[in-house]
Amino acid sequence: MPIMYIAGELLNAHKLTYEEGIKNWENVVEIAHKITQKGWTAEIPHNSIFMWKYLKDKFGVDLPHEYWMQQDSGKIKVCQALYFVSHSRGADMELQYALDNDMKVYTSIDQVPTVPVEDCLLKVPITTKPYTIDEVEGNQDNN
Repeated sequence: MPIMYIAGELLNAHKLTYEEGIKNWENVVEIAHKITQKGWTAEIPHNSIFMWKYLKDKFGVDLPHEYWMQQDSGKIKVCQALYFVSHSRGADMELQYALDNDMKVYTSIDQVPTVPVEDCLLKVPITTKPYTIDEVEGNQDNN
């Protein structure tokens, strides 16, 4: 399956708060879910917010923006396409990398092509209906 790298604002070179970063992460996760519904694997660099928060809280280590960009540079190189969510210092660098390396760039879900089922390991489409958090297994009220 091809891999789609998702580029967008997270902490914007540490200019945003953790809470603002979590809102950006939530937005990207929703986009990633839609991308995976089209058969892609989503590479979500925004997941690093949890490592950043852990290291900062536990050890007082606040790694600089350049550290995280170095980590992401290895991830983007294995991807076939980039989904551009929003501008930020890092996302703009990632967009430029994609353009310089002839990667497909998408800016809306409607532009993202569906991956042929033959390219997927299971050989069958996996889809889900829209859901609310109450419907997800394990969150039901057991009264």
